[in-house]
Parts: sequence; structure tokens; C-alpha cells
Amino acid sequence: MKKRIAALLLLLSLIILPLTACKGDTAPKEKSKIYYLYFDTVCTVTDYSGLSEEDFSTLCTLIEDELMRYHRLFDIYNSYSGVTNICDINAAGGESVAVSDELIDFLLYAKEIYTLTGGEVNIALGTVLALWHDEREAASLNPEGARLPDAEKLETLSHHTDIDKLLIDKAGGTVRLLDPNMRLDVGALGKGYAAKKIIELLEERGYTSVLLNLGGNVSAVGTKWGGAPFVAGVRNPAPQSSLDRYVATLDIIDASLSTSGDYERFYTVGGVDYHHIIDKDTLMPSDTGFRSVTVLGPDPAVTDALSTALFCLSFDEGRELLSSISDYEAFWIFDDGSTDKTDGFVTK
Repeated sequence: MKKRIAALLLLLSLIILPLTACKGDTAPKEKSKIYYLYFDTVCTVTDYSGLSEEDFSTLCTLIEDELMRYHRLFDIYNSYSGVTNICDINAAGGESVAVSDELIDFLLYAKEIYTLTGGEVNIALGTVLALWHDEREAASLNPEGARLPDAEKLETLSHHTDIDKLLIDKAGGTVRLLDPNMRLDVGALGKGYAAKKIIELLEERGYTSVLLNLGGNVSAVGTKWGGAPFVAGVRNPAPQSSLDRYVATLDIIDASLSTSGDYERFYTVGGVDYHHIIDKDTLMPSDTGFRSVTVLGPDPAVTDALSTALFCLSFDEGRELLSSISDYEAFWIFDDGSTDKTDGFVTK
């Protein structure tokens, strides 16, 4: 139940709104299915093409199989029979681990994202993130006893976060942590990467009107029935009523949106909220003046990573990073409720 509640909070960061522009008599009714077991969040698939019940069931089975597969592959807490995953790499004590080509490709991608974001998204930050995670979990059980991680311990753990010590032997099919005290955490990348692979599979199978929402990471395959775009809404972090639940809405076709925010996962110590997005330099929750950052682009793996990176960068640094990457746009919500965006983030 605790994880379910956290997942529901995460889902609120980005809501897909109903499109009212296409209500013709022949418009098929959308079909949706919700999954609660994967990536510690709520995952939803919606078809807008009018699939039969049988064909929609086939689609849902296909997606759930992929969600389960990637969830197990990227899990840092549990091992699974027949799968060598991130948890197994972390538990190997610095020894080489034989892994699938798929996992190697993901880890190589993670290194590319590290370089692209100037180290803001670092899967080798696992020991630091684990300490914060443990304190959040303890606080959920005993709010009165909530406390911050020990600063000296965080500093000690930060010396075991060098991604260059993640040795990937693609030809040999092995992975090794050269620092046996280092741990991987792929939470900033896993959902987006899974979404990318699932979307590619759906396109390969000929699906043309599907919306996939993995805990607020939203990907549109094609258009709604009749060629109408999907409509996405960026959630207001501090709504005063049901009339201002959304700060902005926009049309999306064959595109993805990802949001990182300070209101998704947090706990309270001494009346102060501490969210889950940790700054690599301070080892504390990022404090760049944002409530959320939403990224729009063609690749859900990249939008997922960039939303985290931009949340940890200043506004000017974030814009500079985006200027070096084609086809990605962003929307910022600041602490005072004001907003800004890049020119290509076209709202309604």
C-alpha cells in the first residue's frame, strides 16, 4: 500500500487530459488498462483506434510482458530466476558478471547520458541514493522520528560514485564494478528506457493510436482516432482548486513528455520537505528553485533523463544544455508559481 500511494503521487506530476475536439458519431471509445506492479508506479495503456476486446487484450499482454521484463532487469532490490539484473551486478562484490546484450546496451546508454548531462544523471550514485531512500522509508513508518541522512556518511559514500569504474565488456558480455563499494541505481533512466523499447515494439507491430503512461512519463504512438493529436497537461504543483489543476496543455503526436518535480516523492523533517532528486554536488535534494521541469521530445528515454538533469541545473544552465540537443524542449515551474519554457514547447 505504501508503494501504491507513492506511485499515485508520482503519476499526478503529468496528467493526460481528454480530447474533446473529436466526438464524431463514428469515433471509437478508448480502452484503457492500468498496471500497479511495475517500476513502483502506476502504468497505463490506452488505445484510441477502436481495437476489439480481443485485440486490445493482445496489446495489453504484449505491454505487460515488456513491463515485467524491464522491471526485473532494472530492479536494484531483488534478484529473479533466469535473469541477471542490476541487483546482481551490485551484489557481485566487484567481480565480473555475465549479463544480456540488452542490459549492456542500457548501461552503455547510461554512460552516454552521464556525458550528455555533465554528470547530472549518474547511475553510479547508488550508495548515496540508497541512504536517502532508507531515511524516507523509515520516516514513512515513523514520521515523528524522521531525520536527514548523516552528512559525514553521505560524504564517505560519495567517494564510491565514479561511473568510470563501471567496466562494460560488450564483446565478452560482462559487467564489473571496479569499485566493490559502488552501487548502481537506474531510477532516473529505467522507466524512460523501458518506454522507448515498448514504443518501438508497438510501432513495429503496427499500432498507430496508443498512449503509454509510465508514472507520468507519457508517450504517444501516432494520433488519436481520425488524426487528432493527444492532449497532455502539465500538473500544477500547488493547485488552489479543481479549476487550476493544470499549468499548461499541449498537443502531442509521436512524442513523449517526462516530468521531474519536488512534490513526487518526499518526506518531512522539522517542517521542511525533502524530495528525492539528489544533487550530485551537494548530496542533498536539488535546490535550483523549481517545483517541476517537464521535457518534450521524440525519445522517452531521453526526455526522462533530461527532466532529471534540468531539475538539478540552474535555468540558464538547463537552457544551454537544451540548445546543444536537437528536438527537445522544456517547461519550468518555479517555486513562486511562475513558469518559463523554450520556444518549441508550444502550449494551447
